[in-house]
Amino acid sequence: MADTTERLQPTPSELNHATDKSRSYWQALADEVIAPHEQGTIPQNITLHDMLGQVPAMPDTPLDIYQISLGPDSTKKAILTAASSTMRPTDDAACGVGETLKVTRAALLMGVRAPISCNWTGASFGQEAMADDGSRGRPNYVGVVSLAWSYILSVRLLELQKHDGAEAEYTNSTASWCSSHDVCAPGSASTINIGNVDAHAARWWAAILAPGRGWKVIITQQGNEAYFAPWSLSLELDSCPSIVWADNGPLPQDPTIYPPPSSRTALEFLVGICLLHDLGSQFHAGFAAALTFPTHSHYQRAVELPLPFSNSNHQRYPPSEQTTTDQLAIYESLSFYLTLSCNHSVIMSSLCGSFWEPSIPCNLVTPWLHPILNEVSQRPEILNTPGRYAEIVALICGIRRPRLSSLWIGAAISGLIPKITALVKGGTPPLDPNGYPWTGCPQGFMDLAGSGPYLYRNPSNQNLIRRVDIWRLLYLPVLEDDGLYYESLPFSPWEPVGQSIELNCALRVRAHRLCSRHRLLYEHWTWNLLDGSKVQDRGFTSVRRQNSPRNFLVFSKSAPSDNARPIMPLAQDQEASREASIAVFEWVLANHEGRPPSEPIYDDEWIAHCTAYDDDSDLGMGIEPTDEE
Repeated sequence: MADTTERLQPTPSELNHATDKSRSYWQALADEVIAPHEQGTIPQNITLHDMLGQVPAMPDTPLDIYQISLGPDSTKKAILTAASSTMRPTDDAACGVGETLKVTRAALLMGVRAPISCNWTGASFGQEAMADDGSRGRPNYVGVVSLAWSYILSVRLLELQKHDGAEAEYTNSTASWCSSHDVCAPGSASTINIGNVDAHAARWWAAILAPGRGWKVIITQQGNEAYFAPWSLSLELDSCPSIVWADNGPLPQDPTIYPPPSSRTALEFLVGICLLHDLGSQFHAGFAAALTFPTHSHYQRAVELPLPFSNSNHQRYPPSEQTTTDQLAIYESLSFYLTLSCNHSVIMSSLCGSFWEPSIPCNLVTPWLHPILNEVSQRPEILNTPGRYAEIVALICGIRRPRLSSLWIGAAISGLIPKITALVKGGTPPLDPNGYPWTGCPQGFMDLAGSGPYLYRNPSNQNLIRRVDIWRLLYLPVLEDDGLYYESLPFSPWEPVGQSIELNCALRVRAHRLCSRHRLLYEHWTWNLLDGSKVQDRGFTSVRRQNSPRNFLVFSKSAPSDNARPIMPLAQDQEASREASIAVFEWVLANHEGRPPSEPIYDDEWIAHCTAYDDDSDLGMGIEPTDEE
């Protein structure tokens, strides 16, 4: 990239060069995933636990919860639990910062007043799949599997938390059903064959596939208000599938005889259907989709699942004992997945972070994102094929962040990708400081330590520090209060351009000018329990497998020449670059330090009129960090 030390806005030549480089990278990645991937099929060998990193487990004891309102409507209320993460800077004898801690408060979504709307209009990963023997015809029930997992996750949270008024119950709404001898025989796109299961399982499936709400899981009751598990859904009435049940008896209704099952029993019911229909990776893909449901709830975005697709000619095989064992093994890690799923901030930060690239500065965000957000969707293999673009984005981002590949498949299945790309396109996607330690995937320049000495000299013999390093050092905890407030992350993952003269830097920065590289290391998560005590949790694993982002500067060195790849003009307004630059520079300008003297970049029209950043806009759902020794 060209040097833009003392100016922020790139020249047309720099924009064209950056766009060509980006186009080469993103289009090559698109080629890589389009060629082998058949439209609508779910990838095999989905590995879920890679996403867990240092995610803490949901405790088996009630957490301290509190109520907030996200709007004037009573249905906009939510129940949160307070927690915090603790990080420690790497030690350096020259400055003593290793003796300090950075404690960041966070809030997890535990209950909602109203379920999120769900429909069968999804088009991603919704076609028939290949059977293990290579034959066609394996049904696609991934949307059904997702609905089943929403119940399992909800009940498991209830079982672990045990708050006052918590209960699971069926409603009067059930799916329509018939026996295998009736006219609604298997093979219809709107029927689900649940096989020869007992009445307990049949009643559960009738609730899972019921229009509206077939079941309720109440996490707690505050006065006369019930708060439901954050995976709660309400199925729209149109196109609800019917159940085909081998038993000829009536569908049981008495909840005293057939009450809602435990999470373990419900999982066994789900595994039975997966084995009956040889669903393979749909079991894990549906689970990944369900993990995104609380994020849908936070953004008030309907879940859009693919309509079930079945083929009566598909050859079924006897259940495998090993397959059953593998599928049930996921239950042992559910407490970790509950925590990750309830933290919509980490989920969205991690997914949006898959577009972040370490070498892209804030003023070149627009040309970097332009090919993937505007051109790839117009390729002939994608254009006019519903759901195809979301599939390709999920597969590309899965290559860029392998640990999150299964979560990306889930986001495509649930219909979350349009929201993700919209947030990324704005230049300031949400960031969570726990995203990197929890998932092992860096999501912004503050997650990396950089390399080399902090201080260097220019030809004029001035001591300089790169701005990206200044920003990192400002975020470190301090030994003495200096009246500056760099407690939250910059609201942009893209690094600032250029460098500053050492004498223009705050004392807390100059104190590290001779230090070796510092970075914040995650130590533990702290849960606040209902009884006033606290529990520390070091997470699923304390040893992360590093997955470095694929750098576009070395991945592909030549611009694409294929005429089938559409080339669209770059947006003239440079919105993403402008917003990213404003956000990352405003972080400094709003923290009582003021504009450094003799640095012309601060006179650029993009940031010349920056106002103080309002960190109270998240209504309690965001991050409130503090420094503690």
